[in-house]
Amino acid sequence: MYKLVIFCFLIYLSLSLSSCDEEEKKYLVELRQTNEFCSFEIPDDVKCSSLCVQLFSDEGKDYMAYKNELEQEILFYELASGNIINRIVFPKEGKNSIAGGFWGFHVVDLDNIYIPSLYQNIIYVSDSIGYIKKTISFEKTDLGKKLIPFIPGMYGEIVFIDGKLYIPQTVNPMLGDKMINESPVGAVIDTLLRNNYALPMTFPYLITQQDIGTLAGTGLNYYRCFDGERFVYSFYYSDVVYVADINHRNIRECDIKSAYVDDVDVPNQGLTDPNEVFKYNVEHSRYGKIYYDKYRDVYYRIVYPANDFDENLSRIRKKNFSIIILDKELNIIGETLFPDNVFVPELLFITDKGLYISTNNERNPDFDEDFLKFERIELKEF
Repeated sequence: MYKLVIFCFLIYLSLSLSSCDEEEKKYLVELRQTNEFCSFEIPDDVKCSSLCVQLFSDEGKDYMAYKNELEQEILFYELASGNIINRIVFPKEGKNSIAGGFWGFHVVDLDNIYIPSLYQNIIYVSDSIGYIKKTISFEKTDLGKKLIPFIPGMYGEIVFIDGKLYIPQTVNPMLGDKMINESPVGAVIDTLLRNNYALPMTFPYLITQQDIGTLAGTGLNYYRCFDGERFVYSFYYSDVVYVADINHRNIRECDIKSAYVDDVDVPNQGLTDPNEVFKYNVEHSRYGKIYYDKYRDVYYRIVYPANDFDENLSRIRKKNFSIIILDKELNIIGETLFPDNVFVPELLFITDKGLYISTNNERNPDFDEDFLKFERIELKEF
């Protein structure tokens, strides 16, 4: 009888612990569609950027901007009305041109627009009519290490802190056989002291030297956000998210694994055929950008689950994605899987009203190439 009681107690304890584990895995929040939209008319001579849109404020009003992919032009919209308020076209040559052209930019306000050159270590600062007021050079650090050009919106925005510009960096080929071990994830341009220095954080060991220059080299692609105190890095082929203080001396690793991902593997370096590359990207999981929502004090990490390959699918993007929701301590508090072929997760912005994600997916039945359209997504507790 005594043994039976002990046996029953152990079963009860086991079930209780299981129940606690299940409770811990329950999500606290989710992202819900609202069927509320805002839209911005796209002029006939413009192709909307597929890289990113940028939201910014100036004198109490909110604005959105994006680059015309067809020209060296930035379009500005008033957020409340959806109306175009300005179009800045930069000449391709001569005075006020951007040497090497540009893909990304960062707007501080309507009269201070920071535009890094695509191929040169120069940031151009433009006013609202396209006049280049000044240039900022970041050719090398004070220790003589060469820095490389960057694209805002692809790896993270420029962050301004006390007269310093924190810029993202990618693996630096000028470091030769040390490029994997010594490439910094970012650099600082101190506009007050007029010096440049590399941040001490380097890239994680996700690829090898032999992968550089192959498809596997994309294994170090990442995106970073800034929450006012810390930089948070999402590497696309790793469950791990890296949290760094402003000076990047204290680094913390957080395992942020999606419920919709089994494994993330760096692409095969031997793939060269475009069709095979596309097929691989469809059939394998990866992560995407990470954003900080200052209004709700949470982070959003985009996830691209593995899909079955379909020849008829769009070759621009995967059919679906999810978003992991993280609290301020980088604990997973929710994850929402979005419907197939509706949204473009690369195009989003955040306001006090919610998260807005573009519905300009070419396979969306409501797609209209004449408008850049966003649906408001709410963060709700269960």
